[in-house]
Amino acid sequence: MKTHCGRRGSFSEPQASVFLQVGALLCLVVAASDGDTLKARCGEPGAYEKITIRISAIDALEKAQDFGSVSRQHLASLCFQQIAKITPKRTDR
Repeated sequence: MKTHCGRRGSFSEPQASVFLQVGALLCLVVAASDGDTLKARCGEPGAYEKITIRISAIDALEKAQDFGSVSRQHLASLCFQQIAKITPKRTDR
């Protein structure tokens, strides 16, 4: 997917209520789980949907690996509290 933070990926459990006309989501990034996974809040105030975004085409370190926390912190520095346009590519897991 394309986001304002310039990354590509996919998300799980799409919610039809938060799709834009072109099939994209407009979301607020609220957390970075690891170096290639974000949590975001999508939709209208009072009716938010929380989604997990797994960024495709990169293989970042996991939290438990050496420098995994550095990888997560770097992704958070790029995207945390940013509005992101999420374009789904496929559902993962």
